[in-house]
Amino acid sequence: MVEIKKRSGEMQEFDRDKLKKAIEKTGANDCDAEKVTINIEKRVTNGISTKEIRDWVYSELRSIPQERTVAENYVYYKKDKDTTSDDVLTIGELLWRGNGKTQLMCVKGISADGVEVEFTWYGEIKGVGKAKDVDGPIVFTGTKTATHYDGGKGQTVGYGVFFAADGMVAIKSSGYGNPKWKKNKSIEIWNFSTTSDALLWLNNTVVLVTQEGDSAWKAFKIKIHEWNAKT
Repeated sequence: MVEIKKRSGEMQEFDRDKLKKAIEKTGANDCDAEKVTINIEKRVTNGISTKEIRDWVYSELRSIPQERTVAENYVYYKKDKDTTSDDVLTIGELLWRGNGKTQLMCVKGISADGVEVEFTWYGEIKGVGKAKDVDGPIVFTGTKTATHYDGGKGQTVGYGVFFAADGMVAIKSSGYGNPKWKKNKSIEIWNFSTTSDALLWLNNTVVLVTQEGDSAWKAFKIKIHEWNAKT
C-alpha cells in the first residue's frame, strides 16, 4: 500500500480510481484520463505530497495536444496551490437549480487553436438549502474556443450578473464544454462578487455549475453546487 501526504500532513492511501475520476471531471476523455493515471501511478511513492501529484497531472495533460485546454482548466481549479485535485473536486451542497436559454451565439474568429464562439444566455434559478429564497434571473456572456480536433470540446470563460431580490451579484466563470457527451454538457467554476449585506456570504463561496442541454444549446438545465475543499 502506497500512502501520500495531504496538505494537512495527514497520510492517506493513494487511490488511483479517485485520481482518474478527478481528471475526468475536468473534461479529459476516458482514454486520456486512464493514460495519465497510469503514468502517475508508476511515479507515486510513499510520502509524496498531493501537491506534487497535482503538478504531475498538469504536466501529463499538457503533453497531450487534445487535452491542453483541460490542463489549463485543471490548474484553474487549484485556486489554492497547496490544494490537490482530489481535495478540490468535491461537490458539496446543491445551492440552485434552474433553466437557461441561449439568446445569441456567433463565431468571432478562427485560429490554429479552434473556432472562437461568443454566446449570451438568460436563465432563472431557484435557491435551495443555504441559498433558499435567493432566487432570480441571470444574464451571462462568454466565449468558447471549440478545438478543431476531438469533436469541438474546449474551454469557456465568461461573466454574468445574478439579479437576486436582495441585490446584484457579479459572476466570473471558467469552464469546459464537451459536445461529444451523450448530451451537450458544460462544467464551470463560478466566483461571486457583491456588496449586498444579505449576500456577502457569496463572496467567499465557489460553486461548481453543470449545464446540460440540447444539441444546439437552445435550452439547458442548470445545477449549481457548492465547491468544497477538504484539507
